[in-house]
Amino acid sequence: MSGAILGYQPLEKPSEWPLVADGVRMVAAATSDSVPYPVPKVMLALSGLAMYAERVGIARDPLAWLAPEVMTRYLLARTKLEGSSVQTYRSILLRIREALLWLEYGQQPTPRMSANRQRATPYTPPELARYLMWARTLPPTSTLGGSALSLLALGGSCGLAHREVLATRGTDITVLPSEAVVVAVPG
Repeated sequence: MSGAILGYQPLEKPSEWPLVADGVRMVAAATSDSVPYPVPKVMLALSGLAMYAERVGIARDPLAWLAPEVMTRYLLARTKLEGSSVQTYRSILLRIREALLWLEYGQQPTPRMSANRQRATPYTPPELARYLMWARTLPPTSTLGGSALSLLALGGSCGLAHREVLATRGTDITVLPSEAVVVAVPG
């Protein structure tokens, strides 16, 4: 690990690298055991941030580089990074910051936030019965009845993911004579 840290050189050989190299290596060595990323990724993200901070005139202090607003400005300036790469860089830098703050000040890491991965609970049988009565009382000459039944089927937990619901159109939904609803999700 120490060989990867000491031997790291950015590909472009920017003029800022010699100015920040010792600080980057020090932070990487101090935090590499606490960060769940391989050393080359840590060095790539951290060196890029440090060189950006040097270019824009931020103090040569790792805690100044790792300030949330500096990280955000750096990631916005990296126009070639897209999608999940931006999130990966952000995650690496945040984990480095947390580890460094723990080492320097004993500050606890920020709690991890996660999305609720459970599906929405389906309607209860009484709720479904009430909505079905409402849908059946809509005027038969309008398309409202069909739309209401379709929405009821989607809301009644057809098991569609949110992307599938968004991709579904009225023409993808068929109400059979038995009042069963068939949803053919595009793609």
